[in-house]
Amino acid sequence: MHPNVGIQLWGVFLSLNLFNFRFGTDSDISIKINDFAKECESSAFTYYYRNMVTTLAERNIMIIRNLINGEEMQLFKVFSCAIHDIASKDYTQEQINAWVPKNTDMALWASRIRALKPYVAVINEEIVGYSDLQPNGYIDHFFVSGDYARQGVGTSLMKHIHEEAKLRGISTLTADVSKTAEAFFLHNGFYVVERKFPVRHGVVLENASMKKILIS
Repeated sequence: MHPNVGIQLWGVFLSLNLFNFRFGTDSDISIKINDFAKECESSAFTYYYRNMVTTLAERNIMIIRNLINGEEMQLFKVFSCAIHDIASKDYTQEQINAWVPKNTDMALWASRIRALKPYVAVINEEIVGYSDLQPNGYIDHFFVSGDYARQGVGTSLMKHIHEEAKLRGISTLTADVSKTAEAFFLHNGFYVVERKFPVRHGVVLENASMKKILIS
């Protein structure tokens, strides 16, 4: 295909707001890409989309996008890894086992994840973290794989949530936050409303109800 066609298509992408860029260092860059390949059947669009994603992957650039049906089990891997590799420093083995039981109903998990409609953080085509934002401002899940801890994944997801909240007109963010994640949420402007002690599978798992009022 002639290069000029690619340039014209790129202009179309931008004019349709199919991309939103935030540039910084490679570790900070996050790019939200809507799944426009499903919207456009043009082979030209598909060609340039795939080549761009390949280039981003080669640079280890993070992509934040919506969940695609069929990826639910990948999110369970992130969820499990986050708890076993990161949260385990703040919770006992008994609590970890209750949080991520070995007999987890995968069909129920998949259904629950689809209902949350989460955003996923992807590096080199691997989902490395995910979070959601419900219409009332509640963040139900916020997890980063233990293999990618302290690499800017959580920060990028949190920035994305704030951007989405602004777009949706959401004025308050809330979450029930683990002891492990509390410091991160405090750093991002949340405050503790209440200490909670929910029981899962007969085991108490301490967390904190947290809130952030967004400035309009």
